[in-house]
Order: sequence, then C-alpha cells, then structure tokens
Amino acid sequence: MAALKQDRPDLLDSVLKAHGGLERWSQIKSIDLTWNFSGWLLAAKGYPEHYQPTITINTEKQIAILRRLGGGPDDKFMFTPERTWIERRDGSVSISRDNPRASFAGHTRTTPWDDLHLTYFVGYAVYNYLVTPFCFTWPGFQTRELPEHEEHGQWWRVLEVTYPDSFATHTKVQKFYFDGNFMLQRLDYVTDVAGGIVAHYCYDHKEVGGIVFPMLRRVVRRIPETNESVAGGPSSFILDYCELVLKEEDGKEIVNRKAFADIAP
Repeated sequence: MAALKQDRPDLLDSVLKAHGGLERWSQIKSIDLTWNFSGWLLAAKGYPEHYQPTITINTEKQIAILRRLGGGPDDKFMFTPERTWIERRDGSVSISRDNPRASFAGHTRTTPWDDLHLTYFVGYAVYNYLVTPFCFTWPGFQTRELPEHEEHGQWWRVLEVTYPDSFATHTKVQKFYFDGNFMLQRLDYVTDVAGGIVAHYCYDHKEVGGIVFPMLRRVVRRIPETNESVAGGPSSFILDYCELVLKEEDGKEIVNRKAFADIAP
C-alpha cells in the first residue's frame, strides 16, 4: 500500500476546482437529468425493463422528483429522506411511505421491491451522484485522504467521506478514487438497503455549464477481502446520461444533450 505524500495539493480542494469550483456550483439551483438505466440488480428487484427516467433535484436540499420510472406517463415519483410518494397528474397522492429507509429492514439482494422502494433508492442514489463532490463541503460531512490506490497501472488518490446521519446515501462511509486530473474514477460502498458490496466506475467526463460530470457509470461487485472489483462480471447497474440541464437562479438553463445515435432505444 502506498504511503501518503505530504508535498501535494489538498485532495478535496483540487477535486472541487477540477469539477468547476464552489463559486460556480453555488449558482446552480436545480439539475434535470435524463438517463438510460438498467442492470441485473434492478431486474432482481422486479424491474427488468430498460428505463429512461428523468430526475429533477434541488442542489441545496435533498429533494428529487422522478418521472417515467413506471406507472402512468404523468406520474411523479417524489423523494425526500423522510418520505416518498407517488403523485398523479392532478396532484393527488396515490401511495406514500414515511421513514422509507426503514422499509428495507430484513431485505436480501433478491427481496422484491415495490415502487416506493425503487423511488427511495433511485432518488437518493442519483441525487448523490449529481451533487458529488460539492456536497462534501456541506455541514456534517467529514473527509480524509487515504493512501493511494493502484489499478491497471494507474495510481489514484483516495478520499474517504463520512456522511451525516441526516443525509440519505448508500452507506455512512465511502471511498472515492481520483486520477491525476482529479476526475472521479471509482467509488466504493456497501448498499445498506440492498446488501451489495460494490465498485462504481465513472467514465466520459464532460463539462456542462462549468461543472464536470461523468456521463457514464457502471456498478459491479467488489470482493471485500481484497478490494478488487469484478469488472468482468455482470453490471449491477448502468447509468448512461442522455441529457443534463443545469438551471440557475435567474432561470437561465445550460443543456448538454447526446446525439440521437448515442441514446439507446
């Protein structure tokens, strides 16, 4: 295991700057993302289809609205850490659940989900992905650099992040791996609500409105004893971003849209 080097720039500061900086991030008030979504774990939970949902998040508090996640074409799947619910076109609530994380108690990897389980999982997970790494500066987050990690001849710097209890995420302590350009390459975590031990890879980083996002994500199984990823195995989840829309306080929108040929049917 490589030792920490003391004569290098602070990792978190460098990562924040490389991803667009806190000043620019503070100008973004909401994000819309449409993405292609599939994977064997999604199928194991009772959702075998390919999905192309859209999520709208508030960048200042953990609120998300999902569309096209199932149900009627105009249904909204609403996520907050404290409550999930499904809202019809007329604004009425068809089903809701308080304290949604508690509903996963006793689940194994093959326990079927209902639509509110799916709403909670996808809502918190994609919210996390869109606000990383800027959320690491929010109240209650703690970070520390770990020794470097070598993978396929590359050395990545590693940031351990401890999340506050009030923030819905995969698990309380996670590891993030950054390359020489301070771009996120991998993150390791346990999915507390699904029992998975995973390595989550990030590819195809693009700048959108001054903020950098990985446009493709792949989640695979990880061997905890060695920390090796099973990259040759099936994908637990694949997230392929089709369209990102960043919205500023004054209503200005910055759009990044893939060419039609790049979007899966």
